[in-house]
Amino acid sequence: VVGTGLGGTSAALYAAEAGASVVAVEKSAYIGGASRHASNIHVNTGGTELQNETGYAWPGEKFDPDDPKDVQEATAAFLEGYDWSPDWKLLKHSIEEGPRFGDWLADQDGFELVAPYYYSFAPLRDKYLYDSGQNEVLGFDHMFNALEQDLVDVGVDLRLNTQCVQLVADGGTVVGAVVRNADGDQFIKAA
Repeated sequence: VVGTGLGGTSAALYAAEAGASVVAVEKSAYIGGASRHASNIHVNTGGTELQNETGYAWPGEKFDPDDPKDVQEATAAFLEGYDWSPDWKLLKHSIEEGPRFGDWLADQDGFELVAPYYYSFAPLRDKYLYDSGQNEVLGFDHMFNALEQDLVDVGVDLRLNTQCVQLVADGGTVVGAVVRNADGDQFIKAA
């Protein structure tokens, strides 16, 4: 796995939890990349356990991911807000997998997800900002510290201060990567 932002860290954990041998390289001295400094993360679609508890169910309980009309209406709600630039197939995937990802993330040790304090959830603002002492300025330091421990716990070979300088492909399939750290260039061969 190249890069340990939220996507890379999630991919490494998913693969290791599924029994794969995983090497994750990160060019920085700590995991998280730009994601570590983000102010928030959210799952746009409803369906996580926390969202269900708060009554948030967009695109709604009647949403059918196999119904082209439902998918078109749901993705159009995002596309208009993003000037029609995102890929609708990726948005469809987000709608289908977002709740599963949100629940998986909430189950990780060391941090707690809360319903957002904006929109109709204003009463949670005090709990989020004051009761817990958390605020958006902290970004995701706590979360990535917890996720780093999860990587170690599942046996991921985490290589910090290691930059991927080239992916190596054979017939269109990535078979490894050339990485660079203080010891020089190394080739990591994929199984």
